Amino acid sequence: MNQTKGFTLIELLVVLGIIAILATFAYPSYRDYVFRSKRSEAHNILLDIANRQERYYANNNQYAPNLGALGFSTPLDSEHGYYRVTMNVPGAGGAAYSLTATAINEQAGDTHCATIGYDALGQKTGTNADCWGG
Repeated sequence: MNQTKGFTLIELLVVLGIIAILATFAYPSYRDYVFRSKRSEAHNILLDIANRQERYYANNNQYAPNLGALGFSTPLDSEHGYYRVTMNVPGAGGAAYSLTATAINEQAGDTHCATIGYDALGQKTGTNADCWGG
């Protein structure tokens, strides 16, 4: 009796087909997970700026007019370059501010949370309601 060992071409094609189907479902989930994990970088820098704004307010009775007054360079990119942060201080009195982190570079593909924001009242905003987690 002559027995051959190994796989037939049909068996290999079936396995490759199954792997392709699994990858079709797994990759988008993985990509969403990576985007969500990188959002923490935006949260961290926005909260850091907000803390510095509160210290500035305590010393000057108004919010800082720009990021430079808080010790940041402009334009301000997050630590790993996933977000660019802008600050808006409406009016001349410095009574309020709003921060916006906009996704850039490879994080720009995160259309679910393309922008994440924070303001002087502590309101957390974003492209969608769950951009701050939850």
